[in-house]
Amino acid sequence: MSKLKVSPQLLKNIGELIKVTAEAQEGLGNVSTMVMEAESRASHFGFKISADGTMVNDLNPIKKSFGDLVSPWDTDHEDDKKEREEHLEECKVQVRNARKKADEVDRAYEAAVAGKAH
Repeated sequence: MSKLKVSPQLLKNIGELIKVTAEAQEGLGNVSTMVMEAESRASHFGFKISADGTMVNDLNPIKKSFGDLVSPWDTDHEDDKKEREEHLEECKVQVRNARKKADEVDRAYEAAVAGKAH
């Protein structure tokens, strides 16, 4: 039975591929956590995140009511509206950051694999 000879360079390249793949996996784990946090906030407040993550909408925004007109000194409604709008903006930021991180991880992995192919 003959032994298969493996070049040291091939072993080095395989080791590097394993390393960059592990780094990408860790990055995608971070992205997954970011997405879950954004989805949790969206679910809690009834926001809708588009499938591609480019839009976050409030399906039930707080609007002015007749009571706001007759009781302008009652600021609870305005405070609730402001708080909801702040959570919507925070959710948008979370989604945007998750998309950005996913793109960064993807580009880094692609560059690392392309660099090892030569």
